[in-house]
Amino acid sequence: MSNVPSLAKSLGVDRSTVYRWIEKGMPVDPELAKAWAEARANRPVVEVDAQPLPVEGAESPYDVVTRLRKAEKTIAGEIHGLDEALKRARKDGDVSLAYKLSRSLRSAREEQRKAGDSL
Repeated sequence: MSNVPSLAKSLGVDRSTVYRWIEKGMPVDPELAKAWAEARANRPVVEVDAQPLPVEGAESPYDVVTRLRKAEKTIAGEIHGLDEALKRARKDGDVSLAYKLSRSLRSAREEQRKAGDSL
């Protein structure tokens, strides 16, 4: 890889970029590398149709985000408490309680993911 600095200079990119591109299959021959980089640059851009967050009633979008963040913080607090209780139950050797707490923790984490996804 002694020609990486010269490749980087000829392609107009950093050496770290050249190393990443080589890992992704870029040839080390300067002419082939240039063609590979140009083909990579001309890839079609994928456009995403972003849908707005539905807002009901007189609630502003800022109120919705504030409400969701507050709910996420509440769920995060519950997860922290459940996690601490689970650690204590495992330390004490209470298998039954540990199982119940792990199920509750899993449910709370799913709820947190759903709340985070809705932001």
